Parts: sequence; C-alpha cells; structure tokens
Amino acid sequence: MRYRIGIVALAFWAACMGKGFAQDCTLGIGGPDTDLIIQVFELDTVQQAQLQGWVQELQAVNTPLRQQVRTLLDTHPQKTDEDLAALGQKFDALKEAMVANARRFDQLLLGTFNPAQYERYTALCEEVHRQPLAPLDPGQ
Repeated sequence: MRYRIGIVALAFWAACMGKGFAQDCTLGIGGPDTDLIIQVFELDTVQQAQLQGWVQELQAVNTPLRQQVRTLLDTHPQKTDEDLAALGQKFDALKEAMVANARRFDQLLLGTFNPAQYERYTALCEEVHRQPLAPLDPGQ
C-alpha cells in the first residue's frame, strides 16, 4: 500500500512540475491527468460531473487564448531584439491568463472536496514542497 501511495505522490508531483507553476500546488484540471485526479482524491459522482464540466469550461476559455498565441507566433515580427522582447511580453501575458484560468478551476474543484480529500491534497502538496491552493466556493 505504501508503494502505491508513493507512486501516486510521484505522479502528483510530476503533474505539479509539468504545469510549470512555481510554488502553487496545482491539480492540473484540463490536463492529461483527469482520471488520476478522480482516483487519487476518490471523487464521488457529483464531483466527477463538476470536474468534467470545468474541464470543458477551461478548454472553452483557453482555446481562444491558444489561438492568439499561435497567431502571435506566426505573425509577430522577430527580426530584432526589440521585436523579440515585445513578442515575449505579449506571449507572457497570454500564458499568464491561461495559468490564471487553470488555477481558478483547480480552486473550484478544491471547493468541493470534503475534509479528508482536502487533507490528502495538502499532504501531497507538502510532499512535493508546493503551496496548497485555497479552495473557492463552486457557487462563485
């Protein structure tokens, strides 16, 4: 059993690191680990339905931002250092918007966690030296 928990913690750590978030302990809603989130936190059917809805909402809000990134990279001048600096600033702004969206949906899911689920989440965050996110009320 301890071996399995170690594997789950490692997978959770990889999800946190793979998202590139500095200190936040993210769940990675909308990423490839939705089934892992369901399994690790033993989400009930109501939580799973909410999660699926939020995955779809996140994709809907981030799809236009991803398209803007593609357009930016395809059309922005990149001949001078100033061009590249401007491109970097515009890219960072779009990336930050996508990160903020993902964080918000993670926090909404955390707002549905019961005390045992949230305790498991904070314990995993501590294992990977990340700061747990504060839950948001799903009614927001």
